[in-house]
Amino acid sequence: MFFENEVSKRHTHHSDFFRCKAPKGVKAEEYFSKYLDTTYDCYKDHREFPVDNCQMFEFQWSIGGKITLFPENVGSPIGEEEETKFFMTEVHYDNPKKVPNLRIHSGMNFYYTDNLRYILN
Repeated sequence: MFFENEVSKRHTHHSDFFRCKAPKGVKAEEYFSKYLDTTYDCYKDHREFPVDNCQMFEFQWSIGGKITLFPENVGSPIGEEEETKFFMTEVHYDNPKKVPNLRIHSGMNFYYTDNLRYILN
């Protein structure tokens, strides 16, 4: 998790990154396609969201947490399980003083490599 400035960090409550799996017998592309490139407002939007299919935490950051960087020789495998083809991010923001026109700049960076790291057995 990174923040462009202190204002962004102060107004971000938590951020989650989940591994998602489609229900048995359903193609992941079909199941998750309706959720791609969409935003969701927890207070205003009443659409169904696939939380039951995105239960495995890969990464989480909450208020008071430090910026997390994996060491250069550490990674997290992706794409090893056939049924895992989608991931979901969830970020909750906090603006208790109702600051108008608040712009928050935060996010996550992911780096992919084909070079697998050595695994100790």
